Amino acid sequence: MQPGPTFDEQLLDLHLGRLSASEQVELNLRMAADAGLQQQHQTLTAAFKALHEYKADPAPPDLATRVAARVAATRRPVRLIRPADDLTRTVERGAPVIVRLGNLREIVAAAAMIVLMVGVAAPSLLHLRERGQRMACSANLAALGMGVQQYAATYGSSLPFTGWNSRASWAPSQDPGIMLVPNRRHLYPLLQKAFIAHPRLFLCPSNGGAPMPVDQVQRCNDFLDDANLSYTYFNMAGQRPSSEDNPDLPLMSDQNPVFGESTSFLGKFAFRDRAQSNSPSHGGAGQNILVLGGYVKWVKTPDAGVDGDNIWTLQGVSTYTGREGPASAADAHLIK
Repeated sequence: MQPGPTFDEQLLDLHLGRLSASEQVELNLRMAADAGLQQQHQTLTAAFKALHEYKADPAPPDLATRVAARVAATRRPVRLIRPADDLTRTVERGAPVIVRLGNLREIVAAAAMIVLMVGVAAPSLLHLRERGQRMACSANLAALGMGVQQYAATYGSSLPFTGWNSRASWAPSQDPGIMLVPNRRHLYPLLQKAFIAHPRLFLCPSNGGAPMPVDQVQRCNDFLDDANLSYTYFNMAGQRPSSEDNPDLPLMSDQNPVFGESTSFLGKFAFRDRAQSNSPSHGGAGQNILVLGGYVKWVKTPDAGVDGDNIWTLQGVSTYTGREGPASAADAHLIK
């Protein structure tokens, strides 16, 4: 038998949700420099993806009671005997007793045990996978935060920014005089100027996507597609913060549920429940946020900015055209 593939122990711990934030950053730096480790990561991601895509209906709370009652209601055991055909006679020639397969009660009990095991184990495995993806997402954001800090150290405390003018809009417009400048473009210098080693770090493992092709990085001035970037960035159309501002200011996060991946929601909106107000990247459970101080935190509400600021929207703005920006550097509006 051929031996199975071996995997880096730290990489396995990442997918099982066992690494600390600092260990995740260390692993991401190792993967950025090791193509073999990247291949192992892709193989494990594909393997865990099968668990994530399996949608098991929760077992009814009274399943065990119903199964036990059904077994008890079986009044007489039904013996199943192999058919006495010519082949059976040939095989059993000389055997004094016909081997019975068991009774219906035993079969039902075994089936019930299997159902219970699947009902209990499958949700646990899915939860474990999502926890691992959440931690891998946090590690990616932490690595991006290191890139931002290196950029700021190089460019006099400025955060990644590619420019803005009166004709620019971060959302599509029907006005022919308006030029589309997606907010994601401001993050691109991190990749183009090699502050971030690999395009894969811009992707959250929970919501898929495809990394920017490495051979296109130096040929472009923006990500080729929204699918190349999972994370949102501080809206740079208004007052822009510097690296010396409040370290608790949210700078990047998982996907914004109001201003989506491919088109922005331009108009009025209302959050109907918590799952809708949180990022869809992790099933509405919450979102990872990178703050200006360089650390990543998991929050279960979008009201996680400075003084409870909502990170998905601008203060005092309910209708959007794509040209709005923060009125102050403390008003986080995280979009792509």
